[in-house]
Amino acid sequence: MKQMNKKGILENFNQFATALVGLGVLFAVGFLIFAKVAANTDVAADGNATAAINSLRSEMQGLITWIGIVIIVGVGGLLLFLIRRFK
Repeated sequence: MKQMNKKGILENFNQFATALVGLGVLFAVGFLIFAKVAANTDVAADGNATAAINSLRSEMQGLITWIGIVIIVGVGGLLLFLIRRFK
């Protein structure tokens, strides 16, 4: 197994943080698009389209809760690695 130096773990953390920020931006844009589509009068008049948009919104909110868990696990893993590394 390849040993990672101190700089390597920080580089991996930067990639992890960049990926999470990218996902956050993607979800924010998705919510804005759904809000604009739902506000459209043609879509608001169609009950099936409104139900579909509301369903997508609720599913995306479920994914956002998982992002928080992933962040906590990632930061916790980083802290455990650093604590073990400096012992």
